[in-house]
Amino acid sequence: MTTIQQLCDRLRAMFIPASLQLELKPRLSREDAERIIGHIESVGRDLAAAREELAEANSKYEQLKAACAREEYDIQQTLGKALGYPWFKDDQTNFPGATEENGVCVGEHVAVTLAMEAAKQLAAANATVDKCKAAGFIDEQGNVRKVLGTLPITADGVVVGCPGLGNVLTLYAKSGNEGKVNRRSASVTCSDDDCVNCPHYNSVCHLYSTRTAAEAARDGKENR
Repeated sequence: MTTIQQLCDRLRAMFIPASLQLELKPRLSREDAERIIGHIESVGRDLAAAREELAEANSKYEQLKAACAREEYDIQQTLGKALGYPWFKDDQTNFPGATEENGVCVGEHVAVTLAMEAAKQLAAANATVDKCKAAGFIDEQGNVRKVLGTLPITADGVVVGCPGLGNVLTLYAKSGNEGKVNRRSASVTCSDDDCVNCPHYNSVCHLYSTRTAAEAARDGKENR
């Protein structure tokens, strides 16, 4: 049976450094001493459980960090290849033995900076496509029109696309005598030659792309 003195000795061994240990007198009752020791043992069990939970949390953190690093690398490689960054395999001098599996060199870029560069290039490409559509080089379905020779240009400098054989475009002609702007139907095909200085009344080079442009030319606001 555990005595009060034995309980005190256990407490002394657990909490008092050996160099500072003094003899503990049995001033506590047996019940109080056992209650204190039970509490201490409970705290020890809780501490051990907390250590296990911390170890598990650290393990999950390392797994998540590794997964994020792999995803970051995959995004960098996907964007780097799309943006035309150099392949390691193409520089055997500095990267001997490199293969396609080694991917491309993106330097100090990270996924977000590569995404910003891709967005900038995409915006520039879209602007170029819009200009090509406006100039008639690309139809509404996104198909590139074939150009044979020189496309006709109106008197106000607008390139006229090819609407197809047998179709006509609505353009405008200035009228100096009557003071009116007339709407004309000009036939344009992909085989039309350049009509600069041609004498034809309905030639595209003598007509205007909009009524406003024709009126400005009639009123002498344009040097054409």
